[in-house]
Amino acid sequence: MASWYSMSEPLVLRLHVLVMSFVRDKNGWAYPRLKDAIIHSDKYPELYYQLIKNMRIMYYKYRLVHTDLSEYNLL
Repeated sequence: MASWYSMSEPLVLRLHVLVMSFVRDKNGWAYPRLKDAIIHSDKYPELYYQLIKNMRIMYYKYRLVHTDLSEYNLL
C-alpha cells in the first residue's frame, strides 16, 4: 500500500459543512476507498485503532461527528 496520511486536513468549516483536503498519492491519484483497498488482516487492529483515534480527534478537538462512516467514505 502507498504511503498515506492518517486523515485529510480541514480547509473550511461553515455551519454544518466541512471541506477537507484531497487525499492522494505522490502521482496525484486518490487513495483507494476502504472497500477497494487490499489490506492484510494482521493490519486490522492497527487500522481500527487509528480510525477510532481520528474520530475522537474530530469530536474532541473540532466538535464534529462523521455521520456516514462506511467503507465507501474511508480512504
